[in-house]
Amino acid sequence: MREIWVMVGNDLRQRVRDKSVFIFSLLVPLSLMGVLNLTFGGFGLDSVELKPATVVASNEDGGPLGGALLNALDSLEIMDVTVRSAPAAEVQQEAQNSGADLGLVIPAGFTTAVTSDQAVSVQVVEGDRQRIETDVLVSVVDGLLGQLGAGAVAAMAGESAGLILALFAAVAAAAAMVIGSIFDNDAAASGVGVGLGLVLAGLGGSMVPAEFFSETLQTVSHATPHRWAYDAFAVVQRHDGGLADILPQLGILAAMAAALLALGALLLQRSLNRAL
Repeated sequence: MREIWVMVGNDLRQRVRDKSVFIFSLLVPLSLMGVLNLTFGGFGLDSVELKPATVVASNEDGGPLGGALLNALDSLEIMDVTVRSAPAAEVQQEAQNSGADLGLVIPAGFTTAVTSDQAVSVQVVEGDRQRIETDVLVSVVDGLLGQLGAGAVAAMAGESAGLILALFAAVAAAAAMVIGSIFDNDAAASGVGVGLGLVLAGLGGSMVPAEFFSETLQTVSHATPHRWAYDAFAVVQRHDGGLADILPQLGILAAMAAALLALGALLLQRSLNRAL
């Protein structure tokens, strides 16, 4: 184990001595962020003076997301919004006759529908005053509903995507151990690693969608970890699949990682014995 830490320390010292690492990892990204901020930072609603607005709302949802939606409206930074409660049957009349800018009815089961990825329907009634504040409020409500729906979908897909990435990273790390143990020269190992990675990525569908491959190439591509990760992501993104739906792909990636790790450990031990 001590020999491994010595190798890691030597590699880190070589990287630190290379000044280009700091240029491309720190200076270039920071400079790009500054340019983008100067280019796009001046656009927005800061230059528009929005007047205070009133929202008449009825929250029939028993869960937390209905209240969160109203709280988000009440705490908008771009304009002063007052949220006034009213019964659902009176929201439309209140919005159109009391000078309010917007009426909102959040139905029962709103939280359940959002968290279970079902269709969400919220009644929106525009007030009798045609003002830019009304348009802004409608846009904000649409955006909040989109964020809530996307957040629920992302939360469900996030666990599956995280496992896919973790197992793929394990395969990549184990493969790097194998390559690094075979070659004594770090430049040769880097070149082989980059070249092999590009070839496997192309065969696995990371450059061209695997659906465009011929039947023979489809079969060959399944020898790469990229293809199994590709298939797993396709199930999650295109078919709203869950963890149970991608267990076969995850199993293959785990088996590849275990096999390469065992081979890499064996080759590394032999390499260290030769060096000693």
